[in-house]
Amino acid sequence: MEEGSELRALRARLLTFSVEERRRIERALHDGVQQDLIGLSVRLQLVRNLVAASPDEALASLDEAQQEVRNALDRVRAFASDLYPGLLDARGLPDALRQAVRASGATAAVETEELGRYPARIEAAVFFLWRVVLDSPAADADARIRVWEVGEALHVRIDARTPIDPVRAADLVEGAGGTLTVLPESGIEATFPLA
Repeated sequence: MEEGSELRALRARLLTFSVEERRRIERALHDGVQQDLIGLSVRLQLVRNLVAASPDEALASLDEAQQEVRNALDRVRAFASDLYPGLLDARGLPDALRQAVRASGATAAVETEELGRYPARIEAAVFFLWRVVLDSPAADADARIRVWEVGEALHVRIDARTPIDPVRAADLVEGAGGTLTVLPESGIEATFPLA
């Protein structure tokens, strides 16, 4: 395939991915945050009606509304972390990769060897590459990521029994300046030059 057609194919994939992400965000906002706020609005109207007639019931309803707000905040934090994990910027790859495992509910393994901090584009590529594996419908406990630095390169190996979308993986890795190798035994290796 010539370079021009490869570039057009990459642009088309990026546009498709962008539209899919926007739809996912819209659904999450509509089905999550919006519904939480509607429920809270209804509860506050009920409290308003109860204040004069039944102050004890109004206080109890306010306590329930406060809990609803806490629950909504937890969902908003989880959603924000799903879009981009603040932990990645704050504490780096090892903590962010492990948090992704906990958030997914998987029992996958994370192995990191004395990692430092790397350009944000590389850390994000590694994180979202791992999320592609964890978010797959057939994610299993046998998934494993190993990240290590040798010389002037950051290396990543992901093994999983479930197939990893090689096109999506290549877009993430190559978009951050790395190279991707698809392994025959349902895994991938990525190398990111650091120099």
